[in-house]
Amino acid sequence: DVILVHRLLKNQLKETLGMAAYAFITDACIQATTLQPELLSMVRYCEGYDVGEVCGWAHDLRAAWQRQLETRRVMVSEQEAMVTVSTEIPAPPGTVFELISSPRHRPSWSPEAMSIDEFADSSRRGVGTVNHCQHGDGVVVEEILDYRPPDYWTVRFEIPGAVVGMMTDSIEPSGEGSRVTIRMRLLEPEDGPARQEMVAAVAGMIEGAMTGLANYVADHPVILESVELPPTDEAARLASAVTR
Repeated sequence: DVILVHRLLKNQLKETLGMAAYAFITDACIQATTLQPELLSMVRYCEGYDVGEVCGWAHDLRAAWQRQLETRRVMVSEQEAMVTVSTEIPAPPGTVFELISSPRHRPSWSPEAMSIDEFADSSRRGVGTVNHCQHGDGVVVEEILDYRPPDYWTVRFEIPGAVVGMMTDSIEPSGEGSRVTIRMRLLEPEDGPARQEMVAAVAGMIEGAMTGLANYVADHPVILESVELPPTDEAARLASAVTR
């Protein structure tokens, strides 16, 4: 059995079936469980070794993860929100989404963000990307929990030692421009006067940022033409997220 396992580790499944990430479950393992490989869209696969032929089922983990990403949505709901701010922005949703989510653009219009350092596992921004936003003498750490351009994105944010929360920025067409709705809820502090103070402080920051964005878009129509829009193709978005 040890020899067989060693041989299985050197299989040609990736090259044969084109699965970059997979789980191979042998027939012996399938028979010992209640798994129904056909219902899980597994692919039948056999390979010959010096110890004999081994057959089983290959499960495409990348495809499974893509399906999971499509069904899993992380948003701050209207009921959960402690702060809700809506603002009309005179630019199309794709442009607005990029201005809001891009570390390169946000410092141009946000009065709080002096600079933003982005840390990602691939060249594309998406789920798992972490931003370190320099706000005055402090840093706000953001982690992207859901990323669906140009409709919305959700981040977990933290001011170390002070506050932890979640925020969803939703963008929808409105007339010739867009309507941005930001919903925020605090996770920490859990209760008391400090929580109320933090909610008020974050609400003020959001309102100031949206005013800054609206003014920036109105004052820089030429710059907006050069904004590189985020990828909206679903397959590209999912492929980006799978690499994280």
